[in-house]
Amino acid sequence: MVGVDGLALFVAGSPVAGLASATGPPVAARTVQGIGAALAVPATLALIGTMYPPGRARTRALGVLAAMTSAGVISGVLLGGLVTEVAGWRWVFLMVVPPALAAALAAPRVLPEGRAEGAAGPPDLAGGLLGPAAVMLLVYALTRLEAPGRGLVSAALSGVAGPLLLAGFVAWERRAPAPLLRPGILSIRSLRGATLGAAANSGSFTAVVFVGTLYLQTGLGYPPLQAGLAVLPLDLVAAVVGFTAGRLLAGRSPRAAAVAAFLASAAAMGWLARAPVPASYATDVLPALLVFGVSAAVGFVILTGQAVADVGPDEQGLASGVFETANHLGGGAAAVALYATVIALVAGEGAAGPEALARGYGAAFLAAAGLAVLGAAGGWQLHGQGGWPTDRGG
Repeated sequence: MVGVDGLALFVAGSPVAGLASATGPPVAARTVQGIGAALAVPATLALIGTMYPPGRARTRALGVLAAMTSAGVISGVLLGGLVTEVAGWRWVFLMVVPPALAAALAAPRVLPEGRAEGAAGPPDLAGGLLGPAAVMLLVYALTRLEAPGRGLVSAALSGVAGPLLLAGFVAWERRAPAPLLRPGILSIRSLRGATLGAAANSGSFTAVVFVGTLYLQTGLGYPPLQAGLAVLPLDLVAAVVGFTAGRLLAGRSPRAAAVAAFLASAAAMGWLARAPVPASYATDVLPALLVFGVSAAVGFVILTGQAVADVGPDEQGLASGVFETANHLGGGAAAVALYATVIALVAGEGAAGPEALARGYGAAFLAAAGLAVLGAAGGWQLHGQGGWPTDRGG
């Protein structure tokens, strides 16, 4: 089972990262962990798509996944900071070994065996190199935009090379004997819309976790741990909504619900973009966190369901991989690079004053609001009828 193999790789990399004394081994171990996560996470969504038929059962399973995902992100921020402060950074890696190992051992006993997808063939090494290289160059170009002189030159060169490699990736995938990404998969409208929405949804979430905690420390003077705790209401609301999503979304139009959720997220980001200094947590931060906790969880459940709604059984894993790639790119390095660049450009290089930084944070939240509006455009591509159809039509 691919998912179990991924968990095993993740477990293997964790103690190496935590116990190594030099710089090289932790980097290599984190690479192994990344490969393991890339194998395990898409398998989760593919399993839900094959184990649960469309309807309330699948929506409930997706709601649990949404709740656990939200809990993992926020608790990771809180526990990571606490463990680092109390026991040291090595234990951040070591503490994940027991639960990951337990999941890897339990999975073969409780999960069905999947079948191989698509046609057999050699691994698409060229596609596996071209795609990530293009993304890395684009993210690097984004991070260098605020740097003067040579920084702008490197940003320009990377900004040109990235799209060229991306074009090469697309061209190669069209003629590869066993493509990493079958180009035709994105012709499925619901998957295309869910993929765009996933990137926007996770990007907005990163704005709260990354920019929000920085703003709480600047605008309210919170220490890092207290800033992390201040974001906890978002996690609690998202968990409750995730567990009750089956009843909330039963019979509703995925398109209408997704668009409404993204517009609510945009409104929450717009409220945070006010970024006053000094700020009141009760009026300037908490209302947006509560609204976003609901809208992000609803959006996640809808998007994950729609990502596999029109995909045949043999391509559930591929569709899940496409969706999760967008989800992690939108909420990972790309989003952090975007917000850090916006903050640096607006606040000014070397700006130490809280007012200047608050302007940067406000601009970053406005960028997150723009992402949410883009997500609404993706939501518009989802099915307009109630329920979760199984036909392959767009």
